[in-house]
Amino acid sequence: MRHIRFHDLRHSCESLLLAKGIPMKAIQEWLGHSNFSTTANLYAHLDTNSKKISANALENALKFTDTSKKENEETISSSSQK
Repeated sequence: MRHIRFHDLRHSCESLLLAKGIPMKAIQEWLGHSNFSTTANLYAHLDTNSKKISANALENALKFTDTSKKENEETISSSSQK
């Protein structure tokens, strides 16, 4: 078994908290980092959940735009048929 340093445990703690959806600000306070940027710079690459949420939000926003465009086209089409 390899030697585990205390710092390795801190990194594991942060990784597990991020995976469970704990906000990075709360993790910063838990780990005792004096600046949010310290936590963000060290661990942002692990925050895949935020990336997924952002991608889904963008996808939904684009779908809404497509739906609105289709509804407008249908409204225009039905108006011109009258």
